[in-house]
Amino acid sequence: MSNTWPGLRERMAAGGLLDLADHLVLSCEVGCAKPDRRIYELALERAGAEPELSLFIDDVAANVDAATALGMAGHVHTGARDTLARIDAFVRDRGVRARGDGS
Repeated sequence: MSNTWPGLRERMAAGGLLDLADHLVLSCEVGCAKPDRRIYELALERAGAEPELSLFIDDVAANVDAATALGMAGHVHTGARDTLARIDAFVRDRGVRARGDGS
């Protein structure tokens, strides 16, 4: 999900980047932008994801706040080390919940 301008999809395709994600929600294509709740809902719908099983990462706190208001986990990106640690913790926590064993 990105707040962006027309032409980004084509530039990403030219750079071979479209295969990095299953879905790409671009504000210029969908008519709304972060932190509008509609763009988050659309992204969740396209991904077939439940908010409570989703982690939203952004470098703008207001965008993360909008995601958490919808029930997603959130993280404000300030650096790669902290963001990767947050992703690891999120995945680890979800694995424990899926197993139901509390370990």
